[in-house]
Amino acid sequence: MQTGVRIPARSSAGTNPAGTQPEADENEKTYFEQAWDAQGKQTFDGMSFKILSPDPGAHFYNFSGPEENEVYYETSSAEALSNSIYMRNLKTEENLGIKIEPV
Repeated sequence: MQTGVRIPARSSAGTNPAGTQPEADENEKTYFEQAWDAQGKQTFDGMSFKILSPDPGAHFYNFSGPEENEVYYETSSAEALSNSIYMRNLKTEENLGIKIEPV
């Protein structure tokens, strides 16, 4: 399964000579693949990582709403913020072989 963002090669102007964005090369590596090549692939065999996760709306540095939790969601949803946080954590768990636990 391919994960991560693919960065297409670009000319110095950011576009190809025809003035359009170049297509991504299927052989280009994701950020995870590049990191694994440079540092070696790390897996943590299901180890639990505890992450400080204040109650929804209790973040001291950025109040995004009384229902929002900026660190952890247990399920995906239709809301962009909560779904992106859920998917980020899910991909992190899959790629590193860990289990994120909010505390």
